[in-house]
Amino acid sequence: MSDGEGGARIYTRVSKFELHQMSPQDQEAECRTLAAAHGRAVRKVYREEPGTSAYQEWVKRPEFDQLLSDVLPGEMVISYAVDRVTRRGMEQAGAVLRVLDDADACLVTVADGIDSRRDDAELNIGLRAIMARGESKNTSTRSRRGIARRRAEGKWLWHRAVYGLRVVDQHLRHDPETYPYARRMADLMLSEHSGYDVMKLFNGEGIASARGGLWTTASVLRIVTNPAWAGVAIVRKRLKGGKYFYRPMILGEEMDDENDFKSPTFVGDGVVTLEEHRRIVALVEARSQERGMKRMDARFARSGRRVSKLLLGNGLGCCDSLADQGEVCGSNVMGTGKDKQDGGSASYTCERRARTAGVGGNSCAGMYMKRAIADAEVGERFINHLAACEPGDPLLDVIAERWTAHEKPAELAQRAAAEKTIGEVRKSIERAEDAFADGLIDKSGFARQKSRLEERLSAAIEIFKKTPVPTVDISPLLDPNLSRPAWEAASVPEKRALLRLAVKKVRLKPVEKRNQGWDPARIEIDWLA
Repeated sequence: MSDGEGGARIYTRVSKFELHQMSPQDQEAECRTLAAAHGRAVRKVYREEPGTSAYQEWVKRPEFDQLLSDVLPGEMVISYAVDRVTRRGMEQAGAVLRVLDDADACLVTVADGIDSRRDDAELNIGLRAIMARGESKNTSTRSRRGIARRRAEGKWLWHRAVYGLRVVDQHLRHDPETYPYARRMADLMLSEHSGYDVMKLFNGEGIASARGGLWTTASVLRIVTNPAWAGVAIVRKRLKGGKYFYRPMILGEEMDDENDFKSPTFVGDGVVTLEEHRRIVALVEARSQERGMKRMDARFARSGRRVSKLLLGNGLGCCDSLADQGEVCGSNVMGTGKDKQDGGSASYTCERRARTAGVGGNSCAGMYMKRAIADAEVGERFINHLAACEPGDPLLDVIAERWTAHEKPAELAQRAAAEKTIGEVRKSIERAEDAFADGLIDKSGFARQKSRLEERLSAAIEIFKKTPVPTVDISPLLDPNLSRPAWEAASVPEKRALLRLAVKKVRLKPVEKRNQGWDPARIEIDWLA
């Protein structure tokens, strides 16, 4: 690949932890100069948000990902240095080079003099990536130690405080303006008012929220369940992928091992006492659980989310009518009208038709079907279809697998985690062997690394062997004498959960002519197998 044969794409990044680093503007200027020296026109500059880390695995780099997606054959990717591209060591550096090689593109840096077209480029980039990773690891260690020391001294580490408090000399103190409202909020919650009650009251009285606007139920609950409201140090425990728990946790209580729990560290004044905070959290959780129990049966009501009262709701039923352009509609069905006991005739109708009729666009021709008739027909077909399944029927395997996942999620999760660990460790062993073969690590280092990995592999294999595939007995579902009474006694969410064990979609067809009597052919069921 000779110079001038393609465009150039520039990547810039700055980290919040690195001192004396070059600004994105200066990085871009240096990279443009290098592009001009190679006779390349800059097609696009990818600027990562300031403070974006290239070391932490959970940190997303959208500009970097977009760059690798956009690069075209013959192009040159220019960065100021290798450590701008990656600080996660040789593994990610090699992955980046493979992506560029597959795209017939190259990587060039200003400060390092890297050019991936050279024969020694892979080794040079690998060594610099290892050095960058080590530097980031040391910086991260120093930062964690400093944070832990300041926390142990009872200092508040953020520049902002929770509503009702303010930061004074790295300690929490009562905010004269908002503390009275915060304390009133606490008293309301302790007297078993809901977050919704507080929201309505404060908005009605014109009390501004923490951000100066209107209160929402969510904003109230975020404040009253935050342990910092009790004046204690908090942390956020990272989950895989960099996500966080939905609320902060008291420092020490985030440990998985009860033996590692520590007493709370107080960082100043609180709006509530720690005991009051725990009471408020318990009241909020109890109210959420009660609300979830009302929405659906306890077996399926762990999330507290809103659940459709329709048997064919939540995407299970769909409209099989024709839309304007002649294709099958396929839209979800929705409920209309009142139930028979409420003096009405409840029906299923096309959601697309209801939302687009009269406003233009590709609307559905329409479909109506009485819910009582449709639900009874679907239930009877479900019971009869399972009863007719012979041993070895693929549908029975699908039902057993789904029912097992529903009934025994913990056992399956443990087995899946062990299986994943086995795969990851084996890949790590292969990478260590490749690094040893390439001369990147010596014999003693390779032996130590391989020994540790083989110990992890043996432990994971042992767990995998001790965790057999859990099974459940689905025979009651196959006996109409047992399944029919159970179906009739089940709640709507339970029935819908049972249907999803075997059904992909229930298709509802429109009538062919007016005043047509009931035709079971208007319902088609797509079974999972």
